[in-house]
Parts: sequence; structure tokens; C-alpha cells
Amino acid sequence: MMNDERQILKAASRNDSRLRRHSLFSIPYFLFPLPQERTGFTLVETVVALAVITGALVGPFLLSSRSIFNARYAKSRLIAANLAQEGIEIIRSYRDNNVLAEVPWDTGLAEGDYRIDVICVGNPCSSDATRAPNFQSCSVVNCNDPIRFDAATGLYSYDSAGLPTGFQRTVTIDRQLLNMAERFDPGVAAAQQMFVKSAVTWTDGRVSRTMQVEEILYDWR
Repeated sequence: MMNDERQILKAASRNDSRLRRHSLFSIPYFLFPLPQERTGFTLVETVVALAVITGALVGPFLLSSRSIFNARYAKSRLIAANLAQEGIEIIRSYRDNNVLAEVPWDTGLAEGDYRIDVICVGNPCSSDATRAPNFQSCSVVNCNDPIRFDAATGLYSYDSAGLPTGFQRTVTIDRQLLNMAERFDPGVAAAQQMFVKSAVTWTDGRVSRTMQVEEILYDWR
């Protein structure tokens, strides 16, 4: 019996010694805590997720807005280009009317800035080459008045029946500029040619735009 007790005490002593040696080299758990199971999102993950979602939503919206802006700008440029060219064609028609009437080709085409408009004949509106257009000096009328659009006829004019647009047109006749080399035909006398400029302005948002067409007209008789 005594021997059994001694053996039990010795075994317990050896186990206690091992535990003490092990504890000397053990690392406290609070220095390197064990990973714990996480739930939910961290703040950084939430911010990143919001940034991705925002980019996915804003990107197509900006692209769509830009496409709409470009389409509207292209439409405005097309209208302005046609209105500017129309100004040149009206002056050309005025010159041709003078030739048909057998009067000096530049009769009524004095130097200056003008507001001009086509006179409609019949319905639908058509231009009559034998009739002079509505041709008024900017010293008499306001050339900054907007051109109007009549939805019934589909025409741009200064007729009060139409709705105002954002386009203004000024047609300039200048004989002095013929002295400039790039606008002067040395093979034609200065009295037989004139410089014509048709400028259409409009506002695109906060930006002022101008479409300008220039041409030299001649006494072709």
C-alpha cells in the first residue's frame, strides 16, 4: 500500500514539473489572439462597395448626357449652317433679279449689315426669283431679333406667326475688303465683285456659337 502511494506521488510530481517547464515557454494568448468569426462589413468594405455601385450608376448617366448634348449641338450646327448659306443665296438671288430686270447688277446692294428674309409665295411657301426678298438695313431694324420657326410650314423666317428660336443672322456686304489678297480676284475688276458674309449666332448653354459663310459674288453678265 505504501509503495502504491509513493508511486502516485512521484507521478504527480513529474507531471507538475512538466507543466511548469511548458509554462515558461508559452506565449500569452492575449498577445496573439485567435481569429474570431466576423459578421457584417467593415467601414472600408462599405465605402468600396458604395464607390463601385456609384461608378456603375453614374458612368452610363454621364455617357447618356454627353450623347444627348452632342446630338443637340450637331442639330444646332446643321440649322445654323443652312441659315447662313441661305443668307448668301438671298443676296445671290437679289443680284440675279437685277440682271433679269436689266439694271446694274449691284442695285440695292450697298455696303452694310442687313437683316434679310425670303418672301413666301403661296402655301406651301416657295421663293419667287422675280420678287425681291425682305431686305432691311440693321440701321433701321434690330438684326439681333431671333429668327422664328413656323411649325405649320417648317420654315425659318421673321414672320410673327412662328416661335422665336435662339438663332440670329446678319448678312454683311463689303466692297472695301476686296483689297485683301485672299478675297480679291485679280482677273476681275473691283467694281464687278463684292464680298458677302452671312453670320448666324446662337447660344449653346453658356457658350456663344457662330456659323459664318463667306463668298464673293460677281457681275456675271
